[in-house]
Amino acid sequence: MAITTSQYIINAGWARTDTIDQLEKAWTAISWNGAAESGIVTYISATNVGGGGTVGTASSAYYDVRANITSGVGTGASFDLLRNNGAIYAKYVNRTGTGYTTGEVVTIKADQIGGTSNGATDLILTLKIDAGIGTYGGANKFLTKENPTTANNGKPWGCAKLTIDEAKEYGNTYRTFQMYDDTQMEMCVGSGFMPYKSPDNALRSNETGYGPRFEGSFLLDYPMQPPTDSGSRFRSDLSSQGQQYYGCWGPSNNGREPICSSRSYQLDLNLFRSGLDPKFVVWSYRQPTLSSTKLRDNTFLTYILHNYTGDLWDLDDQFLGGITTIHPSGDDNQPHLDFRTYPCGTIRKLSSYYPSKRSAEAGYMSWGSGESGQMNSSGYMNTVYKSTNNQNSNYNHYVGMYVRNNTQDDPYVNRSDGGWNLSDNLPDSTNYNAVVKGIPLQAAFIPTPYYMPDDFVLIDFHHNAPSANIQQYDTVTISGSEVYTVIQGSYDQSGSTNGILFCARTT
Repeated sequence: MAITTSQYIINAGWARTDTIDQLEKAWTAISWNGAAESGIVTYISATNVGGGGTVGTASSAYYDVRANITSGVGTGASFDLLRNNGAIYAKYVNRTGTGYTTGEVVTIKADQIGGTSNGATDLILTLKIDAGIGTYGGANKFLTKENPTTANNGKPWGCAKLTIDEAKEYGNTYRTFQMYDDTQMEMCVGSGFMPYKSPDNALRSNETGYGPRFEGSFLLDYPMQPPTDSGSRFRSDLSSQGQQYYGCWGPSNNGREPICSSRSYQLDLNLFRSGLDPKFVVWSYRQPTLSSTKLRDNTFLTYILHNYTGDLWDLDDQFLGGITTIHPSGDDNQPHLDFRTYPCGTIRKLSSYYPSKRSAEAGYMSWGSGESGQMNSSGYMNTVYKSTNNQNSNYNHYVGMYVRNNTQDDPYVNRSDGGWNLSDNLPDSTNYNAVVKGIPLQAAFIPTPYYMPDDFVLIDFHHNAPSANIQQYDTVTISGSEVYTVIQGSYDQSGSTNGILFCARTT
């Protein structure tokens, strides 16, 4: 089945704010914006200060505590409760929830805040909701966004809500996109997002604390502790999250990826959506008017936001926080595509600390002992698909591409040669250099949680003419009824043009 493609174009001279609007339009067009949120909790009645009993004389903290009983229809709110000398002295709204009304009463059972045998009692809270904006997000817009008034400066951002499985506790995934500068974008992810911004953005007991921000628990949902950590908030006029080394893509020591060369050229956001699984979409940035001699000159960040369900985990316990980026080789003599999967949500990219362990795919990774242990590598696992025309003695470092061919001169491709003096070859009927389907989203994961639909393929190719400039949206024809569109690729242009392409079927 053929895919569908769509383009979202901003003209040369665009502002940073335009990139956030561009993303919002794309999410809206493919119906990825989750349901609007209203009735979010922003305040706990001051009359509830105290209560909950006394647990010994030590200090203790309970984060992301859910209410067990409610007098209304609101769901999802959670609270951070702090004890000093055994008594609760401060309360903060952590997760704001949805559907609450002012005056609604919730009860937190004693067993969640120390246990009755230790002196804890049920804690009853009266809530207030946001009476300002009231409703956040909806089918036609991000959950929230902030574009600075000075269009060419600042760090505009937006938070997208993606519903994976609305019946599950952690069935929504929240992703923020923020411009670091004119060419680089940051992304963070979590299991909840608090869009409310208090009037003076101060940290006061009985309120939401700093915001807007991600919600949840430190190291489970996000590398900072909301709402007490001011570094977790998102602001378009302050240093962005990535400047503090936080993010879920990009190389070690920063959370940024380039999406363009400069603002002097048109910027296209191109979407390639599967006809077999419409939840599978490849996103790619390209500047078509930027001069190029090869694909990587004007095609930039290409990525896949994980959006699938499976039987390896339950979204009542974990959220789907992974993302896979696709990188072409920077060496024309060694063409390959590197699929990098970041499984641990937002981490502190500087030295890869503080993985978000509630992210479902985090189960594939490892980190040092202790809660703040360092992750292996740069926070991602990768699979490298290398062109068979450029295999070498280090072939075992790459995923094996199956091919048998009697006609190529390259000894690493002549896999049908054999016998004394290579004169006894397998028959031509064994020759095989097919379009590769059934690609794992990440071949380094076992078991593999998701396979790309068969309308997305790898094509290993050899074109006799040198210096061919293959570009995104060029086509590869296998037959009259089987045509593929190029998305990303890597190739050698010397002597001939040969390499590997990631493509989508359009016919």
